[in-house]
Amino acid sequence: EIYTLSLHDALPISIDQSLDAGLHTVNGVNRLGKQIHYYFNYSESPKTFTYTHGAGTDLLTSKPIATSEKVTLQSWDLAIIEEP
Repeated sequence: EIYTLSLHDALPISIDQSLDAGLHTVNGVNRLGKQIHYYFNYSESPKTFTYTHGAGTDLLTSKPIATSEKVTLQSWDLAIIEEP
């Protein structure tokens, strides 16, 4: 018997991997053990995405960001969100 498995079925795909073209993300942990999520807009137009991680604070604006909140990045902008 031969089984066919798509790449989508074989590997876990996070919601961050399905962001619009031009939006890139990196996730990590800082020295204090807090989750950090970096979002980069590498495009000439504003991009909006739904933030899907735990609630946190945008370290560049001090704005609280809730889970499932829509976040808009201007062209060539970034957001750095730290979970508590």
